[in-house]
Amino acid sequence: NAIKVLLTGYATLESAKYAINHKILDQYVSKPIEDFDSFAALLKNVIKTFHFRQGKEMAEQKIKQYVSELEQANAKITSMHLAAEKIAFLAQGFTKLDLDEVLDLIITRIPDVFKAKYSSLFLLDTKKNSLQMVRSNYLKEAYEIPLGMRNRSPMMVALEQNKITILSDIQKASYDFLGKPCLGDSCIIIPFNINANDSMPDIMGDNEGIKGVLNMGNISGMESEEVIKYSASLIRDILGINILNARLYKKTQRLALFDGLTG
Repeated sequence: NAIKVLLTGYATLESAKYAINHKILDQYVSKPIEDFDSFAALLKNVIKTFHFRQGKEMAEQKIKQYVSELEQANAKITSMHLAAEKIAFLAQGFTKLDLDEVLDLIITRIPDVFKAKYSSLFLLDTKKNSLQMVRSNYLKEAYEIPLGMRNRSPMMVALEQNKITILSDIQKASYDFLGKPCLGDSCIIIPFNINANDSMPDIMGDNEGIKGVLNMGNISGMESEEVIKYSASLIRDILGINILNARLYKKTQRLALFDGLTG
């Protein structure tokens, strides 16, 4: 924003005029200065021009920032809209009542929404006092997380706090995965907690609910945290409700085959 003024004593001013015409120079003044009032007016005009340019630049920067914020907000809205469409389509596919089929759908279909390659599904086993892995597309052996490990396991922390957890850099996280292979560089943990209606006990005479977490990792092109949390908030009820319905259906089948008098 500097204003460039040339004070010159040369008789010919062709080079100065060329510089002004090509915006290399803003003004020139011939020596000796005889009209000090005109010179003072010139300096005053130079200062006004400087402040005008400075104000114009600041205004342009604010406009650019505002446009950038609008573009980012629009991109988030678009991403959320696309995520909602994917999840709505996904929810339509959960028409199975077989528990194994429901668990397989969760472990294969939901990670696609978050561009995750690896996923593991854990359910809370109150009898064993631990989180039990019931499905995984990358861990083959059994895996359980004792409740005593609640401060070390991100899955247990997410479940206890009922908080969607996003670890964008696992190496910097203060958790570990209890000696198991981690899920790449980043992971998303979605806890779910669905309680059966207290006023309508289930067919076995209790009010059993479902608690667990879906842990997804090795994510390519992770969305912003805001978009992930929005998508995960839509997903978490799908998880719990479908598992709960499948379990109740399984109990219904058992009751249909069980005679209370003869066994």
